[in-house]
Amino acid sequence: MKNLFLLLLPFFFACQGPKTSQSTDAKTDEIVVTYNLSVEGMTCTGCEKTIQTGLTSLEGVTNVEASHETGLVAITINPEKADTATIRNKVTKTGYTPVGEFKRLSN
Repeated sequence: MKNLFLLLLPFFFACQGPKTSQSTDAKTDEIVVTYNLSVEGMTCTGCEKTIQTGLTSLEGVTNVEASHETGLVAITINPEKADTATIRNKVTKTGYTPVGEFKRLSN
């Protein structure tokens, strides 16, 4: 029985996954800000996906949630890498109309 335990012990430790340290995770130190932007022209989930895909392709954009029902797009960015003018321009290039100003939600 002891030999079986010693044989299976390495498999147990192998299944624990890699050990990581939070201090090596650069994303935790990254500054992010979330904005809401009103966007006209979204009528379906396909429109939401088009905006999400277009905006997430921009450097510094970390998250995008679009809603055709509310007409709002929540955009989380690293302000050191992305700016609201570039985001507004990308929304327009995807075929939709940004309306009004960006409303800051966090940080």
